[in-house]
Amino acid sequence: LRQAAKKNLSKVLITCDKTNEASRRTILACGGILEDVREGTERYWIDTLNK
Repeated sequence: LRQAAKKNLSKVLITCDKTNEASRRTILACGGILEDVREGTERYWIDTLNK
């Protein structure tokens, strides 16, 4: 996320398999907001400017 912010990306899309609880928890801890689930993949947006 820091690297994305350094490149002036205001937000990033991060994905994980819907069965991967550890990744989901990490994404949520970093402020991830679920956009949707596609073919078993959860898609989250994270705002990099407030990190």
